[in-house]
Amino acid sequence: SSRIRLPSTVQQSERASQWRSVILNMSGTCYSCVATRQIHSRGIVEVFKMWVKHSEQYDPRTIALQREASLADGLLTLGFKSLQIADFQNQECYYAGFFNMTIALERVCKLAIQSDAYKEKGQFLTDGELKNEYGHKLNELYGKVSQIIERHGNIVEKPKNTQEIEKMLNFLTDFAKRSRYYNLTSLQQAKGNSEPIKQWFKIALRHQQSDLPSMEL
Repeated sequence: SSRIRLPSTVQQSERASQWRSVILNMSGTCYSCVATRQIHSRGIVEVFKMWVKHSEQYDPRTIALQREASLADGLLTLGFKSLQIADFQNQECYYAGFFNMTIALERVCKLAIQSDAYKEKGQFLTDGELKNEYGHKLNELYGKVSQIIERHGNIVEKPKNTQEIEKMLNFLTDFAKRSRYYNLTSLQQAKGNSEPIKQWFKIALRHQQSDLPSMEL
C-alpha cells in the first residue's frame, strides 16, 4: 500500500521561509499602499489650501474665465481625437466627437463675447442674454466672434474653403440643437432628424470630391 510521504524537516523549513518572505512582501506592499495614500491625502489637503489662498487673492471671475478656457481646450482636443479613431465599428466615437466639438466651440465663442462685453461695457452678459440671443447657434456665434476680431483692428483672412466651414458650422449647429437626439427620436418615429453620421460623411466626401468623385450617400 502506498504511504503518504510527509515533507522532511528541511523541506518544512524551506517552505516556512518562503511563506515568511511572501507575508513580509505583502506586509511591505500594504504598508507602502497605506503610506502612499497618506502622502496623497496630505497632498490633496495642501492643494486645497493653495486653492483657497489662490481664490482669495484673485478675482473669482478671472479664475472662472481661465477654467472655462481650459475646459473648452480639453473638450476640443477630445473631440478631434474621437473623430480620428471613429469608424464603422466604433460609431460611438463619432457622437463623442460631435458632442465635445459643439460644446467646445460654443464655449470658446461665448468666452470671446463675454470678454468683449466686459471690455466695452465694464460688465459681463447675463446667462439669459447669452441664451436668448445665441443659444446653441454656432454659426451665429462664429460670425459674432469674427465681427469682434475685426472691430478691434485685427484682419481676419477668409479661408479658401469658406463654404466647407459654413457647412461644418451648420452641421454642428444642427447637432447641438436637434440631431444629437437622433437615436432617441428614431425609436418613436419612422424617420427622426437627419442622421448625424450620414450628414458628416456627406461633408467629408464633398471635401474629398476630387479623390472620391463617384461616392454618394
